[in-house]
Amino acid sequence: MRRLAYRQVRLNGVPSTPVTLPEVTPFRGREKWGEVVGNSILAALGAVLTWVAFTQVPARVVPVRVAAWFTAFAVGITLVLIVALVLTKHLPTIRERNVDGVRRLEVHAWSGDRWHAIALDTALACGGLIVAVFGLQTGSDWALASLGIGLGGIWFLGRVLLAAFGRRRNERIVLLDEYIVHSSALGRSRSLRSAVQDVRARGNAVFVTLRSPAAVYECPGLWRGSRQIPTDIIVIKCSMMGHTANGLAQWLRSELELTSQS
Repeated sequence: MRRLAYRQVRLNGVPSTPVTLPEVTPFRGREKWGEVVGNSILAALGAVLTWVAFTQVPARVVPVRVAAWFTAFAVGITLVLIVALVLTKHLPTIRERNVDGVRRLEVHAWSGDRWHAIALDTALACGGLIVAVFGLQTGSDWALASLGIGLGGIWFLGRVLLAAFGRRRNERIVLLDEYIVHSSALGRSRSLRSAVQDVRARGNAVFVTLRSPAAVYECPGLWRGSRQIPTDIIVIKCSMMGHTANGLAQWLRSELELTSQS
């Protein structure tokens, strides 16, 4: 069992109740360099495709040129992501905050991947709409295909707007005085702390079993697909957090005052 650390935080100048924290796991080894290598391969492939598009396809083929510019942009922001991954030594850990006088304990996943995805979605939305406008204006052979590409651009624009308005969120777990709140790309669920029956770690995730259904606020189905947020269990993905699943599960059991489990 990993050693627990203690930290006392001052809220509005007043010392708060000591928070029992699981040990922080450094961001290194296979987890870190696997991400770096995977994104480096994608960036290299994108660079090759960009070179082919700009050198082998005439500039008058606007849809291909737009795709080439998008790929170049994707390569650029992926290189930024790679640098951020290399420079990151520790992932986000549990912290204590006071929001409008309400004490909250929370931990979220590293946000670099999320911002990378939002940037890609924005570029795809712009590219799709540009191709659609061009195809409809020219009335060329691309006109019909451009409508489908335009619809795809609208779908990606929806993803960007949903992220901006908080309907698609970063992986996060928050403990309030009475509630436990979980956010993810699928939406948000909220349950009473007293409704938590069991907390267990499995692989790289923590499973919080509930006695009564959680209140669920899902992302619209068009952007969520067939996936749904369960109401009887909360699944916390810990892959890009600064604590292991076992450490986070142990911390939750302690905070929720559940009977110690093996």
